Amino acid sequence: MDLFYASVLACHIAAGSLALLSGIGAICTRKGGKPHRTAGIFYVCSMLAVAVSALVMASIRPNPFLFAEALFSAALALSGWLPARDDNPRWSRVIGTVGIVAALFLAATGIWWLLNADFFGVVAIVFAVVAGCFGYLDLRRHTARTRTDRTVAHVSAMSGAFIATVSAVSAVNLDLLPPLIRWLWPTIVGTPLIALAIRRYLATQSQPPTA
Repeated sequence: MDLFYASVLACHIAAGSLALLSGIGAICTRKGGKPHRTAGIFYVCSMLAVAVSALVMASIRPNPFLFAEALFSAALALSGWLPARDDNPRWSRVIGTVGIVAALFLAATGIWWLLNADFFGVVAIVFAVVAGCFGYLDLRRHTARTRTDRTVAHVSAMSGAFIATVSAVSAVNLDLLPPLIRWLWPTIVGTPLIALAIRRYLATQSQPPTA
């Protein structure tokens, strides 16, 4: 079992590394171009591999946070990929359900840790709020979105998934930082940047066309 777990862990690390690199590639390439779409596909596939491997590891060595974080990351990646490809409300509701389940697991884990004086529960609760917000928006949708709404949904969810990727990489590698900082600095830094990017995009859409 230890050999199997080590093999799954190696696959998890490899998939996470590919997700980080492909996510950076998607950010740095022209939006809508072939390199961007290719990097995006690699990113989503990598995140699904990360989620599957994390679920396997969490089942071998029970870890509710790892289990819920895997569902959360996969749901965010799929929530961002769907509006860029085929904006299907039915699939959106399925993804939203996964996000809500992840949020409930994260919230329960975070509350349990805080009740036991483990302040790492703050991380789980922050992720629960993010997962719950995205899950709710996907779950309640019953109609197709406009192009502008789809773009905002794509940017928001994909960026959120990338923040989750950076958070995991940071947590594993930045040992000099306190655990809370290692997990939360990407969210603290990334959230305002996402909001700024969306605001600028919406501003361009509201401008009248030039003659």
